[in-house]
Amino acid sequence: MAGQVYLDWAIANYSSFPASQPFVVRLQVDGSTIREWTVNGLNAATYTYLTDFALNLSPGSHTVKLVVDAGNSVPEQNESNNEYSRTLTVLAAGTLGSLTARPASNDFGKVSSGRTATRIFTFSNSGPGDLAVGTAGLSGTGAGAYRIVANTCSGKTLPPVDCSGTCAASCTVTVAFSPRSTESTNATLTVSDATQAVQRQVPLSGAAEPGIGDFNGDGSNSLADVILLLQVMGGLSGDPSFRLQAGIDGGVRAGLPDAIHSLQTLAGLRGDELYDLVRIETDFGNMLIWLHEETPIHRDNFLALAQQGYYNGMIFHRVIKDFVIQGGDPLGTGSGGPGYTLCAEMNATLLHDFGAVAAARLGDSANPEKNSSGSQFYIVANTAGRHDLDANYTVFGKVIDGLGVITAIASQATNASTDKPLADIVMRKVEVVTYTARQLMDQFGVAGAATTLTTRH
Repeated sequence: MAGQVYLDWAIANYSSFPASQPFVVRLQVDGSTIREWTVNGLNAATYTYLTDFALNLSPGSHTVKLVVDAGNSVPEQNESNNEYSRTLTVLAAGTLGSLTARPASNDFGKVSSGRTATRIFTFSNSGPGDLAVGTAGLSGTGAGAYRIVANTCSGKTLPPVDCSGTCAASCTVTVAFSPRSTESTNATLTVSDATQAVQRQVPLSGAAEPGIGDFNGDGSNSLADVILLLQVMGGLSGDPSFRLQAGIDGGVRAGLPDAIHSLQTLAGLRGDELYDLVRIETDFGNMLIWLHEETPIHRDNFLALAQQGYYNGMIFHRVIKDFVIQGGDPLGTGSGGPGYTLCAEMNATLLHDFGAVAAARLGDSANPEKNSSGSQFYIVANTAGRHDLDANYTVFGKVIDGLGVITAIASQATNASTDKPLADIVMRKVEVVTYTARQLMDQFGVAGAATTLTTRH
């Protein structure tokens, strides 16, 4: 692929005498003359110049030579220094050096039945020159239900400024699969270099994990699963399609507890729906955060960042007693973030109660759309709530365990002008944890449902 190079040359007469005769200037590339023009004399202590002359050169090394007074028509003190050469190295456009997914393999891995599976893909430019990413996204058949949570690749140049030698830069695409995406095994995540039309693909070839009790692998729990289980237990069936890993012990053995579990599920006596929550570990204790289904963009983004360990080691940089505790800034100043924002997801039913988790954002004058920071969040630290903030910030979660931790953090001494704690309050670990509906009720007295969270009193 050719690269365009722009040349600037200046030819000066340093003598006190004018060069009144016309003379020829010749431009050569790799020994071939590509342009020749005549300068009609040059007065003393003046110059003429050539600027923004475009050359289309192929990648590689080239010798560019400017020959002044090519015919030696102007008498000079030294006729041997009329040639000026430069060696130019034209770099190829950037290459898609690598494409990786987290977890480590390039395969999406298994998409579990009944829960959200989130994957973060990293595209990197490890070759020479700039890489202009045209598009990045999910495509192909069998993609199922999915959402691209964050995309810092499309329309981006890696690196964002010109570089020489080997360039190194990366961007990420975060994709979340819904609980109904167990068929997502054929789609590909693609990224195209707009300059070279190069494409990289990641197969979603991982087979879906069977849900608990789905022994025949049809994606549901039914009487057929119980019958098959009982036949295998009694030695009446050697069906090779039987999925032992669908048992409640993860595939150690098929036994009576599995049959009881399946029958209870069919009768509606079990709460095995799975929910992803986020746990924040601090020196003051742990906080467990429920994420609202009504704010799917913020929920999936928070899960994705927690899953990749983004928040680990960050601090609560803004702490105000009876107001909020705020964190999620990699700079620890309130001005940092992951490089993107999220569309607002206001919901009249999600209020700034005590323990509410909401997204920080820039003020209305700079951000009239009320778009949220990609990573900064705050937790309401007033036991009466802060309902003056309702309808102005996206509330996307609620602390269901660890309210005392909020109060303890909010009580720490801070800098009076910045509200930053005098001693760092560190989020030691922020991770995704999964609970069944039954566990949520038994351990925390809350019932998860598709669109709401209720508390048992």
